Amino acid sequence: MSKKQLDDGTMAEESSDVEETVLPLTYIIIQITSDVHENTLNWLIDKVRGRRRDGCGELVVMKQPFNPDDGYVLHLSASKIKFLEVAEEMELIKEDRNGQMREVTVAQLEEFLPSDMHVDDLLTMAERQNIVRHVLENIRALAEDDHIPGYPTFTLYEGQSIFQVCEQYGIVTKMFPLHDEEALKKLGRSWYMSPFKKQPLGK
Repeated sequence: MSKKQLDDGTMAEESSDVEETVLPLTYIIIQITSDVHENTLNWLIDKVRGRRRDGCGELVVMKQPFNPDDGYVLHLSASKIKFLEVAEEMELIKEDRNGQMREVTVAQLEEFLPSDMHVDDLLTMAERQNIVRHVLENIRALAEDDHIPGYPTFTLYEGQSIFQVCEQYGIVTKMFPLHDEEALKKLGRSWYMSPFKKQPLGK
C-alpha cells in the first residue's frame, strides 16, 4: 500500500475535519519495532482497519508520532456499531431490563437499556478492551498471505492469527489494554492516523 493510499483511506478521510472531531478512546495499544519495514507496517495497518469482507478487522487506528525508543505505537478503538456487533458475536452476557442475564443482540438492544442509560454506556471499559483484542487476534492470514510482507522468510499459513505470528517474530513488541486513567491523558487530536505522513511538531 502506498503513502497516497494510506492518506486517502477511510480513516484519513474522517480525520480531514480533525479539529471538529472527537477521537474515540483507545482500548488497545500495539507497539511495533522501530526497524519494521515500511510495507510491513502499511500491511498491518491495512489488516486492522480494512473491511471485514476482505478478511480485515474494521477497527479504528490512530498513530502516535514516531519515537525511536518506543517504535511505532498504534492506538486501537472501534465504531459504536462494531462494538455491538462483535459483542453479539462473542455472545456477551448482560442483564436486561427484567433483570435476566442473557446474550446481547443488536436487534433487541433496547431491552438491555434502562430508561436512564445511553447505548454508549452499555459496555464497560473492560468489555470494550476484550472486544478489540478479540477482533485483533482473529485477523487471520488469507490464502494469498503466504508470508509477512517485507520478510520473505517469515512464513504465514492460511488461518493463522497474523498478530500472534508478528509477536512471535518480534515485529509486534507489545500489545496491551489502556487503563481508564491513561485514556484521559491521550495525545492530542491532531495526530489522528497516517503512518509516514508528517506529524505535528511539539506535541
